[in-house]
Amino acid sequence: MVNAGIAPPCVQCGAATRPGAAFCGNCGLPLTVAVDSYLDSGESSPPPPAAPQARSRWPLAALLISAAAIVFAGLVGAFVVAPLIAGDTSDPATWIDVHSASGGFSARFPVAPKAEVQTVQAAVGERQLHVLRCIQGKARFEISWFDLRGPDGQDAAYNPERGMDLMAEQGRLAGRDWVQVGDTLALRADIHVGEHDRNEVAIMVRQGRVFVVALSGVRRDKPSQFGVFLNSLKFH
Repeated sequence: MVNAGIAPPCVQCGAATRPGAAFCGNCGLPLTVAVDSYLDSGESSPPPPAAPQARSRWPLAALLISAAAIVFAGLVGAFVVAPLIAGDTSDPATWIDVHSASGGFSARFPVAPKAEVQTVQAAVGERQLHVLRCIQGKARFEISWFDLRGPDGQDAAYNPERGMDLMAEQGRLAGRDWVQVGDTLALRADIHVGEHDRNEVAIMVRQGRVFVVALSGVRRDKPSQFGVFLNSLKFH
């Protein structure tokens, strides 16, 4: 007989969960979302490092999944935020050009990013979340995107301002404005986390897709390279 007071472990990281919890306290993924990660063979980037990269306690891809699930399924929950203590100090002149065939864009990353596709099961049906991410120092660079149109051919509604509000729930929204990224408008925000750190995010909707560009784990007293990262994004 199954004890009703024991919750199943998180399907992503295997951590123990609390009965009735909507989100994993370790990796931040919604406990109602099944995730299957694998390398995206459509990406033509340099091979990723052989050593596994350290996992952040606030993965922006997981936050994007959560935002998508909330928009699609009406889920409500809190995200666990663990501030990082240092930022990226690399020279942008040494960054790597990465071309995404499946995303239809190119961008520059400090080091070769890891490519994943995560299957998201939401109320409106299955969605494929594509992710390119790398970690440089304590900073996490990430570009994620998913299609609003599902297998049934129907487009789901997505509100960038609502998505940004969800991302900022466990931090303090220090600033938000619309900026031009190539030929696309993006909603950009600076989210202060903990006593010293900030996460910078930009959301844009382009040709039926939602794109999220994010830099997390940067100290507020250090220069940010988010503008360089964001403006390196070029759509084909």
